[in-house]
Amino acid sequence: MLELDRTRMRLKSKTIYFADHPYDVDNVDFVFFSHIRKKFDAQGFEREEWVNAIIDLKIGLEHLWNNMSSKCRSDIKRSERDGITIHVNENFEEFIRLNSEFRKVKNLPPAFRPYLKPPLPDFCALFTAKHHDEVIVGILFIKDDKEMYAMLGASRRLQVEKKDTALISRANRRLWWEAMRWGVEQGILTIDLGSFPAKGTDPEQEGVSEFKRRLGAEAATSYVYRKTYTRKAKIIFSALRIITRNSPW
Repeated sequence: MLELDRTRMRLKSKTIYFADHPYDVDNVDFVFFSHIRKKFDAQGFEREEWVNAIIDLKIGLEHLWNNMSSKCRSDIKRSERDGITIHVNENFEEFIRLNSEFRKVKNLPPAFRPYLKPPLPDFCALFTAKHHDEVIVGILFIKDDKEMYAMLGASRRLQVEKKDTALISRANRRLWWEAMRWGVEQGILTIDLGSFPAKGTDPEQEGVSEFKRRLGAEAATSYVYRKTYTRKAKIIFSALRIITRNSPW
């Protein structure tokens, strides 16, 4: 289990990842539980259901390798010949810049994470791929002793010529494989690759799901639980919902 405290807009919050069940906490304006695998009727909590892509690391490296598509396996092998180098928990500042540039190109808002500043927190695991001494792909996980969740990913595929996108794609597949290997070595039981969009959403999202499926991921339901304790938090969140038409979390 991983607990992260945060103060923003004069609100004290606690975000808890990988807990077995939601529970009340003291001295915060609200609490947020993410990646709970079971459904509970918890008094006073809002609940939201998600479908995520999960890879079970308990099956071991041989089965993990065989569960990937043949295209993934061949791309991983070719990436080794491409001269791609893989780095674990290095290049943090370069990854932050890469992620910022990637999100700008995709017209996404900045990824606000209070821990996205050097040094790398011990609850993170960062995997980067370099080509000619330049970071071209990166994946940032948050973790506890049992689970890893892919919080952020970025690459240079939208900033290079078309001929170079295939090399970056191969590096990306290899990076996921190296994350699986590292997770097994660390005794991690599960990797969560994030959302698993259903068919019929849109072509880009369906492509994301197919990519994760070829890595050997399977769909699994997880739940988010939220509870607001103070009046000021309820007022601020109600206003934000009106402005954004979305949950402020």
